[in-house]
Amino acid sequence: MSLARALSRLPEDSGTEMIVRDVLMLFSKHQREWLTVDDVRHRTGYAEVTIERILSTFKDSYVLNSRVGEPTEYAFTGDIALVVEIDSFVRRIRAHRDHVQNNVAKFRERYSSY
Repeated sequence: MSLARALSRLPEDSGTEMIVRDVLMLFSKHQREWLTVDDVRHRTGYAEVTIERILSTFKDSYVLNSRVGEPTEYAFTGDIALVVEIDSFVRRIRAHRDHVQNNVAKFRERYSSY
């Protein structure tokens, strides 16, 4: 079980990281609740293809459990090591976003024509 393993299989762009963060937060809030791709899509608002790719990667990397059926359902069991890894990932994404927003604010303040 490794979030790092799953993340290494996904594109390393900020858009994908934000989607991954939102999906992880959803499953963290709904531990042991079985969700389908449609459930995740409706709750996050992201495209089905993107959600399917992320959930499949998480399943293959043992971040999420899956229950075969029509449709396939996914659940997060709340393994403590994985919870720590997810918290670290979410904090890193939040810190990066805050850093970028701070730099944009400084740029606007410095070069604004107001």
